[in-house]
Amino acid sequence: MKPRSITLFAILFVTQAAMGTIHNIASPESMRAQIEASFQSGDQTNGVFAVILGIRLAIAGLLAWLVWARANNVAKWIAIVFAIGRIAQVRDAWSGLQHGHANSIAWTAELLVGLLAVACLFTPKSRDWFRTKGRPVESYVSIFE
Repeated sequence: MKPRSITLFAILFVTQAAMGTIHNIASPESMRAQIEASFQSGDQTNGVFAVILGIRLAIAGLLAWLVWARANNVAKWIAIVFAIGRIAQVRDAWSGLQHGHANSIAWTAELLVGLLAVACLFTPKSRDWFRTKGRPVESYVSIFE
């Protein structure tokens, strides 16, 4: 039986990715500037923008599925590294929060949802889920009888 914390992780992790996508669509200036600086894409910026957003959603969905369906430790740690990477950006968002910028508020909401998702990976039932690779412990007992 899948622990509730694992299901909650998957829901929150994908929700955080969707929030990030919506945020980037609603205020794309920063991301578009990074794309134009990196790729000198000019007229193709819209296409590159859509591809990057699609890849981000696909990666989040894949990580959530690997944790939820396969109890994959590598996916768990990648999700944790992503959360730590976002924590490193808190100082930049802090100045925006002090001035009440909508982008900083949205980013902070995304961060909190992502951190809550990652926190779900550290509950006792979640640790058992990864330890047993999502299989019931009873299945191991039957092997040795």
